[in-house]
Amino acid sequence: MEKWQHLYSACIMGILLLLWYKGTGYFTRLALGNYYYFSLLLKIGFMLIMLVIHQFWYSQNDYTAVTQAFEGLSGLLLNDIRTYWECLSGIQHKRLDDLLIFQRDDRAWYFLRVFHPVYVISGNNIWTSSFFFTLVFHSITFVFVNFLHIRFHLRASLLMIAFFLLPTYGFWCSGYWKEPVVFSMLYASILLLHAFRPQPWWKNTGIVLLVILLWFISTRLKFYFVAPFLIFFIPYLTTRWLSQRYSLKPAWKVFCMAICMAFMVVVASQLHYTLSLSQVSRSIWINHFVIHLVSYNHDFIFENFGPSFYELLCSIPEALQHGFLSPFPSLLYNPLMVVFGIEYALLGSLFFILLFQRLRSGKIPVYWLETSCLVLFIFFSLCLLALTCPNPGTLSRYKTLVQPFWSMLVLHAIPDRYYQQLETIWLKSQNRFLKNFK
Repeated sequence: MEKWQHLYSACIMGILLLLWYKGTGYFTRLALGNYYYFSLLLKIGFMLIMLVIHQFWYSQNDYTAVTQAFEGLSGLLLNDIRTYWECLSGIQHKRLDDLLIFQRDDRAWYFLRVFHPVYVISGNNIWTSSFFFTLVFHSITFVFVNFLHIRFHLRASLLMIAFFLLPTYGFWCSGYWKEPVVFSMLYASILLLHAFRPQPWWKNTGIVLLVILLWFISTRLKFYFVAPFLIFFIPYLTTRWLSQRYSLKPAWKVFCMAICMAFMVVVASQLHYTLSLSQVSRSIWINHFVIHLVSYNHDFIFENFGPSFYELLCSIPEALQHGFLSPFPSLLYNPLMVVFGIEYALLGSLFFILLFQRLRSGKIPVYWLETSCLVLFIFFSLCLLALTCPNPGTLSRYKTLVQPFWSMLVLHAIPDRYYQQLETIWLKSQNRFLKNFK
């Protein structure tokens, strides 16, 4: 049976490679098509590193737990199909609890129920299924990066570094972690909303329904990732559309952005009961100590943190410190944390230096509305994540929500001449590789 399973996995991998080969023409015709193979090799490389580490070195982790739960569901599919369908339909929560090692909640159940069929189609193989999820995430991200390049005239090498080269984002956004799945849906929803045109409305019904579906699935998986996106990016897209339609002045843009943000805060508070405006401070406090109780001894604790809203506000400066700089040098307890710690320390330090220089110079960026939106999004998300999750390893994974946008702001301050030299080297290396490959 195992021999046939390996043969099936090999056939599925061959089909995936064939479909990928047929679809490369679309990606190579995009504005950044010259960087497609380079970014794909980076993404596959990070996936392989992640799999090797989790398979052979650090086996007690969420990725292995999800894989074992998938294998348990596959066993049910072969031996007890009735129980399997009851698990997928949500009836057999107790059986799903038995399959999960670490995280036992609605979000973990939902992930297993929705994505186990993909694991089955991939041949019940961790390598094939990880490759499939990585390929889908890379494809959506590459289209999203092309959109940023065209819309905001950002350098190609800047975007390649921010979305494909940095090790923390590359490592945690490979395979079937919930993060790359949710990011794929959020990036796709932004692309769809950007393509939305109010008239005629009936032509956009499919877009609206698809965006709602993507947000619904994303909310069930990571509601605390969806909330910042809704609060900051939806108001920006709304303000931008109104500005194009009515030629709004800057003051009206700020007013419109503020009103939309206030409205989206109310909407985001309905995504999950823990985000309710009357419960959010207590929910964050409870989650903070729950994670601390089930984690290792490397956590950071906020001294004055409590369940009241006032105590939450008092903890914000410390939360920002941990959000931007964690894991600290004193918490670098394994080689992975060393890499993540150095990366985040550099990004955090450079971000505040550049922000101080920008405020001191008084110069208004060309894309001032977009820059302001990103800065607020970064501060809000990192503060929320640090307060919610005191474990530096898990926090480094959660921070991938903002890392590419955070990196974009930092890298944008580097003079263009360095990027021109870097792009020349990249393209020459890629052309030489493709020439030898052919």
